[in-house]
This record gives sequence, C-alpha cells and structure tokens, in this order.
Amino acid sequence: MQINQELKVSSHIPSSKPVSLKEGDVYRALVKERLPQNEAVLQIRGQDVKVKFEGELPQQNKVAIEVADSKQAVPRVKNIPLSNEQTTTSQGNAKGLASQLNGGAPVSNGTQSAVNTLLQKGIPLNKETFQQTQNFIDNGPGTLDEKLETISALAKKGLEPTANQLKAVHQALHDKSFASSIEGVLKEIDPEFQFKSQDGLTRKETPAINQQPVKTDQVQQQNKLQTIDDGIKQLKNKLTELGALKTNQTENVLSRAEKMSEAAKKIINDVLNSLRKTATSPEQLQRIKDVQEGLQQGKSIEQSVQKLLTALSKENPMLAQQLKNAIGLEKTGVAMLENELLKLGNNSSTSNAAQQAISVVKKEANLNVVFQKLSELSTNLNPEQQKTLEASLTKAEELGRSGKELAARQELMSTLTKINNEMPVTQSTPVANVEQTEAYKMQEELLSSLPIQSKDFIVERVSKKLSQVAIDFKNFKNDITKSLQTVEQLVQQFKNRAAITAKPMLETTIKKLDQAILRSDFMLYADMKTEKKLLTASTQLAEAKKLLSKGDHSGANRIVAEVKTVIDKMMFKPSDVRVKHYVSQELGRLENLPLSKQVTQNFEQSMSGLKQEPSARNSYEYLRNLGLTHESDHAQALVSKDREGLSPSLKNLLLQMAQSDGSQKADQVLNNLTGQQLLSKNDSSGLQNLMFTLPLLLQDKMENVKVFVNSKNEQEKIDWENCSLFFLFETKKLGEVGIALTSSDRTLSVKIKNDQNGFKERMEPLAELAKERLSDIGYTIGNIQFDTLHQNQEVETEVPTVQQTARPTMTEKGYDFTV
Repeated sequence: MQINQELKVSSHIPSSKPVSLKEGDVYRALVKERLPQNEAVLQIRGQDVKVKFEGELPQQNKVAIEVADSKQAVPRVKNIPLSNEQTTTSQGNAKGLASQLNGGAPVSNGTQSAVNTLLQKGIPLNKETFQQTQNFIDNGPGTLDEKLETISALAKKGLEPTANQLKAVHQALHDKSFASSIEGVLKEIDPEFQFKSQDGLTRKETPAINQQPVKTDQVQQQNKLQTIDDGIKQLKNKLTELGALKTNQTENVLSRAEKMSEAAKKIINDVLNSLRKTATSPEQLQRIKDVQEGLQQGKSIEQSVQKLLTALSKENPMLAQQLKNAIGLEKTGVAMLENELLKLGNNSSTSNAAQQAISVVKKEANLNVVFQKLSELSTNLNPEQQKTLEASLTKAEELGRSGKELAARQELMSTLTKINNEMPVTQSTPVANVEQTEAYKMQEELLSSLPIQSKDFIVERVSKKLSQVAIDFKNFKNDITKSLQTVEQLVQQFKNRAAITAKPMLETTIKKLDQAILRSDFMLYADMKTEKKLLTASTQLAEAKKLLSKGDHSGANRIVAEVKTVIDKMMFKPSDVRVKHYVSQELGRLENLPLSKQVTQNFEQSMSGLKQEPSARNSYEYLRNLGLTHESDHAQALVSKDREGLSPSLKNLLLQMAQSDGSQKADQVLNNLTGQQLLSKNDSSGLQNLMFTLPLLLQDKMENVKVFVNSKNEQEKIDWENCSLFFLFETKKLGEVGIALTSSDRTLSVKIKNDQNGFKERMEPLAELAKERLSDIGYTIGNIQFDTLHQNQEVETEVPTVQQTARPTMTEKGYDFTV
C-alpha cells in the first residue's frame, strides 16, 4: 500500500524552492561566476543565487557572506574576511565564521562541531541563531553526543537552529519519559482517567452505588446473582409476586437480558468450537472441558473461563477478546436485572416528588435545568430530606462546573434513590407509571453507573450507523469494480500503448483504495480479514502498474481481473469489536463530554484498538488521536469545510492548554510531538525519513516504542516496496530490543538485535509467526537474522577521544544502529 499525503505530518519542502536570503544571515558559498558592477553568481545550499557585493568581489572562490539587504531585486551581501589559514579548508572556514559570530572570541569544541554541521548542510547562521545554538550545546540537557545528534538531525531536515526547534527535536530524539509524561498529562486533565488492563476493565475498581437495603426476600438475594439466567429467574418470580405493578420497562429489561444471555452463550460456543478444531494437547482439551462443567454447574462465565482466558491471552488474543466480550455481556445483563429488582422492590415505597426528580435527572439534557427543577421539587420533601438534597445539589453543581457532568448526575441519582427508598408507601398513579416508562428508555442511570465497555451493548442507534456504513461500502465496491473494468478495457484495446492510456486510471484506483483503507468510516467496522484483502489488492494493483510500465500488458490485465473478482465478491459484515470502538465515541457526543474527556477517551480507545488489532486503520487512528497529523487534518477540514469530521487530538488539547496556564508535563509532551513532526518533514533530497516515538501499553504500563522509516521520496509518497524500518523498544526481561526491516522490491529481510544470551532461541518461534503475517499482505520474506544491539568501539571526533558505547542514531542515509 502506498502511504500518501494523509499520513504526513508536515508540509513538503520541494527541492526547487529558491533560497530565501534574510538580512543578518551568514552563509558559506561558492563563487560560480563573477559579473560586472560587483555582482556575482553564488552557489548557496546547492542553488545558484545572483547577489551584489558591498565593495570589491572576493578573490577566493570559497567565501563566507553576510546578507546586508534582501529587499533589493539583487540581494546585497558583504564578504566576511577570513585569514588565509581559515580559507584553505572548510573546517577552517567554519571556525572563522564561528569566531566572527561570537564577537571574535573562540568557541568550545562542541559549538564548533555544531557550526560545522549546520554550515555543511547550508543552514544559515546569524548572531541570534548562533547564540541559541551555543547556549544549547553549552547548557542544554543531555550529553554532548546527544546534542550533536540533535543538531545533525535538525540540519538534515533544513531547519534553522532556533531555541524552540532545538528543544523540540532534542526531546523527540532523546526523551525517555515520553510515555510516562503522556500518562501524567492525561491524568492531569482528567483525574478519573484510567487505562484498561488486560481483561478490558479499568485498573481502578468502580465504586458500588449506595443503595438502601430492601426488605423483600427475593430482592435481598440480588447480591447472590452470578449469571444473567439467575437474574431473569429472580425477576420473573418478583413479577409474579407483584403482578399488579408490572411495567413496560421491566418487560423491556427482561427481553434485553434474555438476548444478552443468548449472545453470551453463542460467543462461548463459537470459541469452544474453534478451540476443539485446533486443540492438540491434553491441557487444551482439559481447559475446554472445565469451561463446559463450570457453566453446567451454574457458575458465571467469568468464573468458568478464568483458566482458559489466561491461556488464550498469550496463545490466541482474538479468541481471548471474544471471551471478554461474553463476560462483559453477562455483567451488563446482571447489572440491568439487579437495577430493575431494586426498582420493583422500592416501587411500593416511592412518592411522586421523588419519582419526578429521578425522571428529571434521567431525561433532562441541560444540567442547569436539572438543578433548577430539583430545587423546585425539593419543597415537597421533609426538612431532613431537603437538607440532604441541597447538599447533593451543591456538590453536583461543583462537579458540573469542572466539566464532570456524568459524575454530577450520578451524585444526584445516588441521593434521590436514597430519599426514594425512605418514602412512605403510596399508590403509584398512571401518570407516574407513564413517566417511569418513558424515562427508562434513556437508561441514563444505568449508563452512568456502568463502565464504558458495558455501555456498548445497549445503545440501539448504532444499527442506523451500520446501515449507512454498509451502503458506503457497497458504493465503494461498485466504484472500484467499475474503475478496474475500465482499466481492463483500456489494456485490451491499446495493449502496447496501455502504459500511457490505462496507467493513469490504474493509479487513481490505487489511490482510492488506499484512501478507503485509511480514511473511510466502514473500515472502522471491517474485520482484519477484510482489511488484509484490501491491502493485498492494493499490493497486486501496484504490481500490475509495474508490469504496464515494462510493457507486459497481458500480465497486468490478468492481475487487474483477479483483483476485480476478489473485490466484487467481498461481503461487508461489521465485527463486534469495531462496533464497540465507534459506540464509545458516539456516547461521548451524546453526553456532551468536555474536550478533555473526549481527548482522553479517544486516545485510550485508539490505543486499545491498536493493541487488539494492529491494522493499518487502527495505526492511523492512533497517530491522529496522538496529534501527529494535527496540522494536516485541520488544513483538510478548512479546505473541505467539514469541521465535524475532526476528532479532538491530544496535541489539539495541549495547544489550548499552552495558551492558558499549561503545565510542565504538558509542555514537555507538546515539544516532543512537535519534534517528531519536524523530524518527519519531507526532505529536499531524494530520501524520506520519518521518526515517531509512540507510547504503547505493554502489560498495563505505558512504554516508549521508537519507529524510524527511511525510504525513497516518490512524489511525496513513501516507497513501501523499497524502504527500511527500525523499531527500538525496551522490555523488562530482555532489555533493549531493536528490529530492523528492510524491503527491496517487496522482498523483506528482518534483523532482530538484542544483547542477552539465548535471545535467538527464545524469539525464533515468534519470528516465524511474524513471517506468516507479513506474507499475508504481499511481502516475500527472506531470512530472519539475529545480532547484538550494542558494540563497544573507539569513535574519533573533533572533541577529545573517549571510549563510547555504540547506540542507534539518526544519520544522513537513514537510521544507523551499528555506529
């Protein structure tokens, strides 16, 4: 698949862009032609620039100049005189310039090395940027080697060494606390934020909602509920006892709970059937048997699959996730039934005032209106209850002002439920029953008390979205199929001239396909199998384009026909996991969450999605929510006038925080993100280098994973068939691990580097599994090699020679991990 402009994080720097001379900037230049009237043609940063010297033209060809006036048609410059010794070598030239910019005083070896690097890359220097560079080298954080590496990376991207850019690039390259800083910022902007653990629940236990004990025997037994079936049985018994009070919403709960029970059982059966087909050891067969026996004995799904889930978390994460979904369904059903049992148990002891107050909290969208109506309704309560409600209102108003609307509603619901349970017995009126039935449709009380992953199973409006997404996929499929049919006809008609006539249409089709993989809504719901088919189709069409260029029109036509058949037969069936990801975002919009809450929620969901299914779309969504495509997304939204399509990113929130009070951690994360974007700018050379430091959740802890991409720059696109990637991450048990992937004409070579003994033997089985997955998306896999990551060697530099440990560094030609 071609990674196009959507994945870029900054604007392109075309190689033909003219050099912009600024007053006060100092350049090294080469005199190419001397003209009359003190004019000359200089070569600056690889380009010819016509200038006029103040005074006589310099005699030597290698010169140092300072821009005196850039506003004239022919910029005016003045020669910086250097001694003969300084002009004999480029190093001497740079040394003289550094001394000149430093007021004639000598500079340190480190500063001199930085100036050398900048001038060699044609980066202009003036007194201000020189002073900022000198201050960074002398006083900046990190070792001298790290700071010189920052200077080199900055110069390679054609960036001026300003204080802000030096700080941003340095943090992106060398900050080891990026992941922990992000976690700290997320908790700072949303104190309730928690990452999900391996079992899909949050680390912090959800506090139980305070409820008054109910005297009815069957309601007292609710704490013993383990399964949905137990709850259904108890609720039916309760309805038999209180038949006159049976309400529509209770029937609705029973219907929903029964459907959840059926769905949970179906998931368990599907998982067990899949395991029976692949089970090869007695231990695997015993785990299947234990699950069946546990369910037959009336144990909950969570209790029954505990051992199996632990094993599948390592052996088969996809099946493990299905078991977690079944557990979630069961917990949701039990919570619904317990909630309804409580309502029925208290039905005979509620007053109209308390019922109306609860109805207001559940139905009214405007929180300020809720406060107003509750104040009015409180007059119908006794003095003690009024005092309790007023205290609760005060606390809820504080929560509302801080943006915690859900917590405010939960506070009010808890208080009103307690008051409701203390009311004397009164006969429910038909009006009250109608209000209860209508209010129950919103189920706000239940939604606010359950974890976010449980909510996904009870929101019905998703079905409308899925219907529209299915239509979008059908339209996309028809469009691609018609385009490929047109390509076929053009190839058959023009044959040897097909490279001219059919190739543009084929390139457009590939672009549409790649756009759909990364951008379309329906890919949020497609499973991994569908996504792999589309990725493979993109790969095959790229091969067909190559064959057309070589004149092999029959081979190209055959591939196009095969891809058209595959796409035409594709069926779109949304998976539960992808639906869950979308529903969580929709709930955020329905609940009018503040920006901070939306950002933390989106970030956590994208990270979970990437961990669960490391697909192209999930990777792209993660980068977007992190903020690495912030500027590109906003620019496209302005052009298309579609502001609603923008998801709030972490960088977006940090920029807003920086304009107000901000924080040290927020500034640190913002600088790091900006540095990554600067290091991923398009090069003016023929190479394209990208650098990302991605915080990923590894065993419930945020860790840094550095990703370096080196490729040819083909019309602002990464040549995915000929590129190299390097992943660097640190593990608790294995230490630092480096993985180098090199693709040459879609043949992939892999080298895994680590310094521990026995690493090869431990990793070979996983490496073979990775080979199979890479083959699925169109790569031919060569040998997988193992090597050490660090080497000790002598390194000669302009600073005093010291014994150094080789470490991965970013170089001119890409990422060097053997320096």
